[in-house]
Amino acid sequence: MLPSLLVTLLSTVVVLVLVRALVLTPYRVASSDMGPAIDRGRRVVVNRWSYGLRLPMSGWLGYHRWGSRMPQVGDVVVYNHPADLHRPLARRPICIGRCTALPGDTVRAGGTTGAGISLVVPGAKQTVAVTADNIRLLQRTLALHEGRQAEVRADTLWVDGRPQDCVAFTQDYYWITTDGPDSLTQSPNFGFVPHSHLIGRVLGSHNIH
Repeated sequence: MLPSLLVTLLSTVVVLVLVRALVLTPYRVASSDMGPAIDRGRRVVVNRWSYGLRLPMSGWLGYHRWGSRMPQVGDVVVYNHPADLHRPLARRPICIGRCTALPGDTVRAGGTTGAGISLVVPGAKQTVAVTADNIRLLQRTLALHEGRQAEVRADTLWVDGRPQDCVAFTQDYYWITTDGPDSLTQSPNFGFVPHSHLIGRVLGSHNIH
């Protein structure tokens, strides 16, 4: 009787741990970025399968995802900070924000990307024209997330040693903003968020306003 009960208890614990790690994971919101809709300190539950399950140990095995899917505009997403390069992807700071534009969409941006300029959000295998407004942001995206040698010389974008007037990307990117106007963890400050950095969608996110 006791051994079978112990096996049942251990099996239940293992299932709960796997569900928490691979399906539904609670996170405590560490900032007021989404306030007042989601107050600082509130716990939210994140569905890690919403955009495909990002497999663990990406530092050793490389980045892989099961069942990859694109967010919808309006989703409140949890993701790893795209500008933190000092740690492996899964250990970078966790951010929360609202997806406001998808690959191919045009957004009007301000902040460090410029005042009142239009930007096309890049997508996988999509070509984006280089302009005076987006050249710095494209260079940064290529260098940080595409593994390319990219630099700006005399108002020209050079990629892998060649000048470019348009560039292509290998993964989808998103424009993510927050409800808090003074937040630094949003696309107007650090640029596009790559699909590889998405962790999942906050349950009930379309009811968060």
